[in-house]
Amino acid sequence: MMVFPIENQEDLDKIISARLNKEAAKRSSLEEDNARLVEELAEWKKKFSEVDEQLNSDGVKHQGEVDGLTERISSLEKQLEEESGKLSAKNLEIMRIRAASEHGIPVDLIQGTTEKEIGESVEKLSAFIDSRVDSVQRQVGVDSPNTRSWDADSVLQNP
Repeated sequence: MMVFPIENQEDLDKIISARLNKEAAKRSSLEEDNARLVEELAEWKKKFSEVDEQLNSDGVKHQGEVDGLTERISSLEKQLEEESGKLSAKNLEIMRIRAASEHGIPVDLIQGTTEKEIGESVEKLSAFIDSRVDSVQRQVGVDSPNTRSWDADSVLQNP
């Protein structure tokens, strides 16, 4: 930078004027940059708003799908629970029928909701039936099945 000697007011005014023009140009450039940035920011805000709106509308759309799927899952879970209950009831009935046929006891008399409970019920019923048969046999004078082999016909023939 060259320095010129200031000899009069006119020289000082030229220097100041040049300096003011230079600063005004910088200020004008900064104002243009600022205006451009404000405009660019407004464009980005607009784009963001559009994307946000699209995401929200897609979100609502997808939320409907999610709600539908959640409802379907709930319905299927309920159906599975009902079918499992039916299957459990069928399995329980099969266990009762099997126990009844193995021990010669009417199914309606067997109680219980587990294999163990059904087994205990069958044991109690068998013990009761055996005690009643023994009692009736003693009353009619027939030997116990434990001491003598017998069948229904022989009991009926021996009064």
